[in-house]
Amino acid sequence: MKLNRLFVAVMASVFVVPGLSFATHHKTIGKGDMTPFKPSGFPITTSPYLGVQSRFDGSDLLVNVPSTLEDVRMLKYRQKGQDALGNLHEAPAPHPFLKVSGKAEGQLIGSRNFAGNYNSDVDLASAELNVLAAMNSWVTGFIAIDYDGAGAASGRVNNSRLFLRKGFITVGNLDSSPFFFTLGQTYVPFGRYSSAMVSAPLTMVLARTRVRNAQIGYDNEKLGLTGQVYAYRPDNNNSARNDRVSAGGAALSEQFSLQGLSVDLGAGYITNITNSGGMEQTGGAFGGFTTGNTNPLVHDVPAVDGYLTLQAYNFDFIGEYVTAVRRFDTTNLTFNGQAAKPMAFHAELGYSFKVFNKPTNVAVGYGQTSQSLALNLPQRRYTAVINTSLYHDTIQSLEFRHDRNYSNSTATGDVNTVTTTGKPFSNTLTLQFGIYF
Repeated sequence: MKLNRLFVAVMASVFVVPGLSFATHHKTIGKGDMTPFKPSGFPITTSPYLGVQSRFDGSDLLVNVPSTLEDVRMLKYRQKGQDALGNLHEAPAPHPFLKVSGKAEGQLIGSRNFAGNYNSDVDLASAELNVLAAMNSWVTGFIAIDYDGAGAASGRVNNSRLFLRKGFITVGNLDSSPFFFTLGQTYVPFGRYSSAMVSAPLTMVLARTRVRNAQIGYDNEKLGLTGQVYAYRPDNNNSARNDRVSAGGAALSEQFSLQGLSVDLGAGYITNITNSGGMEQTGGAFGGFTTGNTNPLVHDVPAVDGYLTLQAYNFDFIGEYVTAVRRFDTTNLTFNGQAAKPMAFHAELGYSFKVFNKPTNVAVGYGQTSQSLALNLPQRRYTAVINTSLYHDTIQSLEFRHDRNYSNSTATGDVNTVTTTGKPFSNTLTLQFGIYF
C-alpha cells in the first residue's frame, strides 16, 4: 500500500506542475465530484474551444484552418474561444493559453504516368503539429511543424525530417479594433485555394507563396470585409533587388449571405509570382527559380488572383483563376518559342449529405493551365472524390484524378528544355485516411 502511495506521489510530482493545467472537455475532480474544471495557470487544450466538442469530421480543428489569411482566422478562432469561456461563465486566464492541434494522413496510391508506366505506393502523405499561443488579449503566436516525406538517396524513411512550415506573431484584438499586424513566416494572402479534393488544385500548385513577411490587415465582421497588404524580401535571390525588402502585394475579400446563399469572393495581387512554391520547386527538368539558375531573373513578374465560393443548401461551388500579368523574359521562361505568361484555373462542384448518419461529401473538379509546361504542370485536370467520416475526427477519401498533358509543345526554363513526350494522359487513384486533433 505504501509503495502504491509512493508511486502515485511520484507520478503526481511529474505530471502536476505548479501553475500548469491541462484543459479537456470536462474534468472529474475527486471520486464522484463533477465540479466544472476551471482554467487557470497555463491551460493547454486540443479541443476547438474549452467545453466545446469538435465537429464529427474535425473540420473546425486548428490544423484544418485554411493556410491563406491564416492570421485573421486565428484572431477569429480566439474570439470563438473567448465566447466559449463566457458560456462556461469563466473569465480568460491571466496567463498564456496554448492550443495544440495536428494531423496525420496516410495514402494508398495507384497510378499510370505520362510515360505509360504503372506505379503503386503506400505513403505517409502528411504529418503536422500546430501550436497556437494566446499570450494575452492582444498578442497571438503560431507555429506549424511539418514533416518532409520526399525521397532522397537515403530513402524516404531515413529522409523524414521535421521542419518549420509556418511561424508568426499577430498583434490584434478584433473585439477592440479591426486592424491587426502580423510578422513572420506565412503563406501570404494571395489566393484562396479551397478544395474538397485530395490533390492540390492547380492554382495552389502554381501560385501559393510562403515567405517571411510583414502584414497589416483589416477585418470588419459586420461588413464581412477583410483586407491585407504585405511586404517581404525575395527568398530565391533572382530579383535585381534581392538584397532588400522589394516584393509584396495586397488582398481584399468579402463574405456575405443573400437569401440562403453564402458568398465568399476575393482578389489579390503579388509583385513577383516567382516566389511561389510552384515556381521555385517544379520537380521537373527545369527545377524552378532558385539561386542556382544560369540566367538571373531579368524582371519581376506580377500576378493577380480572383476566387468565388458559393454555398447553398448542401451544394458548394468553387472557382479560382490566377495569372501572371507580365510575360517572363525569354531567357527565363518560354512556351513554344515565346516568352511565357503562366495561368491556372480551378472549378469544383460538391454536394454534402449523410450516409448512416456519417457526414459525406462528393465533388467533381476541373483544372486548366496555360503556358506552364516548363513548370511541370498538366494542361488539364479532371478530378472526382468521395469523402466520409467513419470515426470522430477522421476523414476517409477516395479520389480519381485524370491529367492531360500539353500536346506537341516545347518550353524552356532557364537553360533547360522541356518537350511533350510519352502518353497524352495519366491516371491516379488515391485512398486516404486522415486523423485530426
